[in-house]
Amino acid sequence: MQDAKRQAFIRLSLISLVMILFLFGAFYFKNIIIKIIFAIIGGALAALLIRILIAYKRKKLYFDGKIISVTKPKRKILGKYSIVIKKGKVSKKFYAYTDPKFTLGKDYVVVYEEKSLIIMDSQEAKFQMMGQGAIGKNPKYRM
Repeated sequence: MQDAKRQAFIRLSLISLVMILFLFGAFYFKNIIIKIIFAIIGGALAALLIRILIAYKRKKLYFDGKIISVTKPKRKILGKYSIVIKKGKVSKKFYAYTDPKFTLGKDYVVVYEEKSLIIMDSQEAKFQMMGQGAIGKNPKYRM
């Protein structure tokens, strides 16, 4: 876990460094076309960093239930898989960027982001985990 955090921190710092270099280049060069190109790329990298920060600050929640359906994305590029999980009378639709390895009809516990409903982590549920908040008590997911 610490290794993944360190790699993520290194990637974010490299993106920040490249963004600062592009914004510095936008002010340094005198050619207007180069200034515009550097400013656009620097602004796009800044928007990417803001989006990553918002995703980091979002609350992580959990939901357990039976897998009802897994639907493939309609678009080949940047498509999301949609997963429907049912618990009692309540069913929720979640999303995943990668192919989820769920078996239809089995019970799973998923950890997802608060507003985007993107699945961050999942595991097959055991009987003692169902409905007791075992994921919330796990120190890996403490917020």
